[in-house]
Amino acid sequence: MYYQQTMAQSRTSRKRSGSVHRNRELRSWKATANMGPVTSTLFLVVIASVLALLYLTQITKTSVYGYQINELNTEQAALIEEQQELRVEAARLQSVARIEGSEVTAGLEPETSVSYDSR
Repeated sequence: MYYQQTMAQSRTSRKRSGSVHRNRELRSWKATANMGPVTSTLFLVVIASVLALLYLTQITKTSVYGYQINELNTEQAALIEEQQELRVEAARLQSVARIEGSEVTAGLEPETSVSYDSR
């Protein structure tokens, strides 16, 4: 016997017996405790307080992250400026080394006597 046939037979046998009622528990359920106006008000105040605290923690986290981002941006700007200064210094040092090592400057002799004209 297949599963579908078994399920069909069980449904027909339940219909015949009349003991199965769908959603019977939902219809017969009744609230056991009622909240009065004071309890409802206090409950709403507690819920609002919890939500306010959650909101404040999120805002605080956002401001802390904003502060950290500003610090990192300042540090990044300082590092970029330092990098540019180092590139200029490296270019200057390379140009002096290139001039001293070139063939044109190899044939030059250093000046021994320097005279200044005072007019």
